[in-house]
Amino acid sequence: MPRPKRTEAEVQWRRERILAASAAVFQRVGFAAATMEEIAREAEYSPAALYNYFRSKEEIIVAAIEQVVDQMTRILVEPMPFSMPFEQRLRWRVQRMTETAFANRGLLMTLEGADGPPSLGVHAARAKQCADRTHSPWTSLMAEGQEGGHLRTDIAPEHLALALTGLMRGTMATLVAQPNPPELPFLADLTDRLVDLFLNGARCR
Repeated sequence: MPRPKRTEAEVQWRRERILAASAAVFQRVGFAAATMEEIAREAEYSPAALYNYFRSKEEIIVAAIEQVVDQMTRILVEPMPFSMPFEQRLRWRVQRMTETAFANRGLLMTLEGADGPPSLGVHAARAKQCADRTHSPWTSLMAEGQEGGHLRTDIAPEHLALALTGLMRGTMATLVAQPNPPELPFLADLTDRLVDLFLNGARCR
């Protein structure tokens, strides 16, 4: 008797379980040393079952990047009331983005490891396209701030976006490397100070 075909929800659940297992393995042994067999053991699957969902660890980490970028993109494009001041909306989005990044610090540690970013082979272009997806929403947000008279207009909105996201990446790279991750109140305070640092140079004069 043929095995019933898995539903889309079941397939998605299994993929997410594998992604969670891979994050634990990558964080424990590093991307270079990780094997598909070890990821399968962590996920409590057989290697053959694992290959039904992913063909390589490079494909797994790109899928993990896509998952996190999807979460971040939803934060950036989520409608917010225009009655809320621009600065408050900016702080809310940066706070949520920072929390999302920190919740996925295992992936960030893998991407920013001592050996440098992992070599993704044929999946490298897909990973770059994925990473570039958040830049457009950030640029739109900066343009909105300029049009509303909140941000200086002598700097292109895409450059303002790069300045802010660069501050965020630098901050997160330092935090995820710490053996004892900070508590959320500390993260919230740090995020506020990070936005202050950005606005001190970006506010309309």
